[in-house]
Amino acid sequence: MIAGHLFLRFMLRLYLYLKHNPERFYERQNFLKDENFGVCLGDIRFEKHLPDDPPRMIHFLSLFKHLDSLKIEWNIKGMSICHGICYQCGFIIFDYGMQRLGAGLYISESRLKHSCSTSAKTLFNGTQLVLRATRPIEIGEQITINDIYFSNLPSSLESTLLGKIFRTYNFFSYECRKCVSENEDYFLKKFKILGQSRKLVDAISDCVSNNLNEIYRVCKICLSTMSEICSECHLGLILHKINILEIYANIHDDVKELSVAELAKIVEITLPSVYNEIFENTYFNREEKASFTIVKALANVEFNVKKN
Repeated sequence: MIAGHLFLRFMLRLYLYLKHNPERFYERQNFLKDENFGVCLGDIRFEKHLPDDPPRMIHFLSLFKHLDSLKIEWNIKGMSICHGICYQCGFIIFDYGMQRLGAGLYISESRLKHSCSTSAKTLFNGTQLVLRATRPIEIGEQITINDIYFSNLPSSLESTLLGKIFRTYNFFSYECRKCVSENEDYFLKKFKILGQSRKLVDAISDCVSNNLNEIYRVCKICLSTMSEICSECHLGLILHKINILEIYANIHDDVKELSVAELAKIVEITLPSVYNEIFENTYFNREEKASFTIVKALANVEFNVKKN
């Protein structure tokens, strides 16, 4: 779910667009160069929109005071439909620092099924959304993404170390009731992680701003538990490891000349081998943050697919 005012603007744009172009709701669009397969907003709405879903309805009702303050005419049925589409199918566009740029609907990606234990992650490479696997995917296996977005951070925390770590943890800290009921054992572990992540945020909040050694210690403790449930290519896990390495480099100036891959070996942090080339060419002594460089590379990397 997209958060805050970004969601409200997104929903209003869709509502006004369909109000003036109602035929577009059932207008089919082809994708994947398949002329025999078309999808419309109506399709994705009926596939993923759950009108009796209590959290969705609570969220919709919470927007009423904002909608009533607008100087436009709107009807509850049409707005509810647009809310459902945006709530279930909308995608946040991030920059390489994982800051929100906007939100949109992408027909092909909206067809992907949701799972809190996702097998893929969507990233924005500047021109389009791309999918990156977060774990090995078997032939014939359903590709899933986590299409639920986390809540807003206070603006005072957005650019801080605490804000960065908080965003990282929220990549895997939400559990919907449907996924919990389908895989209780997995989510018992995940609830444990969520509890520890909250303790981490509290611990870092209580740390003196220049006490990097304490922040490093707490982050390392949480990493071991986080690794129990996150696959090695999970973006949240990768970014948390990079955060730890960056903190270590700020504590020990003599290692700033090393690459991410070299420093990871010293600190005994295992990074996914599939991205070795990226880690070997990313450094902490550059003007661009290492985490920015890595997210940019992950969003633009091209894989060679072997054909038999």
